Amino acid sequence: MAMYLFRGLPGSGKTTLARDFSHHCSSRVFVAADDFRVDEEGKYLWLPGRKANEDAHGQCIARVRELVRENFEVVVHNTFVTLQELEPYRKIARELDCALQVITVHDPATSDEELFERCKHGVPLEQISDMRRRFQY
Repeated sequence: MAMYLFRGLPGSGKTTLARDFSHHCSSRVFVAADDFRVDEEGKYLWLPGRKANEDAHGQCIARVRELVRENFEVVVHNTFVTLQELEPYRKIARELDCALQVITVHDPATSDEELFERCKHGVPLEQISDMRRRFQY
C-alpha cells in the first residue's frame, strides 16, 4: 500500500500529473480537498476563509485514511504550501505502515499571472502570489 502526495501552486499542473499517474493503476484512488468543495449539483465551489478550507482538508484526510485502511494506493493532489500541511498524511502513513512519496510540481519560470490563467478553480491572483511567498520546499 502506498500514498503519493502531489503538491504545488494552483495552476502548476499537479492535478493533471496526479490524474495521469492515477490512471496507470486500477488500485490507485485520486483524492483532493477540492473534491469536498462542491455544491449539491457537483459544481466546484471555492470559498475563501479558514473554516471552509479546514473543513475540506479535514474531509480529505478522513477519506485518505479510510482508503489506506482498505488497502488502496492513494494519490492526493493538494497545494500543501507548508510542510506542516503534509503532517496529517505522514501520520496516516506511519500509523498504517504505508509507503509515502511526496512529489512537488514547481516551475520557477512560471509567473503568478500564468498560474492564475491556468488555474481551473478561480483562485484569485493575490492568493496565488501569497501562496508562492509562503511555499516551503
